[in-house]
Amino acid sequence: MKTDRSLKFVEFNQHLVLTDDLDKEVDRVDGILEDSILKSISVVVYTNRERVDFPSDDKEKNLSLRVKISDALTSIVSNLESRPSFIVAKGGITSSDIGTKALQVKKAIVLGQIEKGIPVWNTGFDSKFPNLPYVIFPGNVGDSDTLLKVVRKVIDQKEY
Repeated sequence: MKTDRSLKFVEFNQHLVLTDDLDKEVDRVDGILEDSILKSISVVVYTNRERVDFPSDDKEKNLSLRVKISDALTSIVSNLESRPSFIVAKGGITSSDIGTKALQVKKAIVLGQIEKGIPVWNTGFDSKFPNLPYVIFPGNVGDSDTLLKVVRKVIDQKEY
């Protein structure tokens, strides 16, 4: 996917959850997103997929780290002032939090599936960005090129 030159890739460093710099990382990514949206550039925000664990085996502390990372990713969308043309969120919990918390979706119209098992919503009038195509990409769906295929379809505004 990173070979697609029409997309801007921004890595969110989730490992900063172990330091006091996670808020600075959110601000950094927010700035890039705002600038890119104003320039009509499609951005992919991603993590490096490397697991982050608390130095000890404390399950509660490790769960707390994951919640902080999810909250940070959600806040990136919550903080957006400029309206994107679409949002694709990957992962079950991440997609749910971005939809309900960041986008404040209470009602949406399900436009269909962009690929098998990957629904597209049109956000409701009372959401943060009304009438926004929102693709909910579960973490366990598709293969190695499905995410790029979905993003290309949304950018090309093909039917859902």
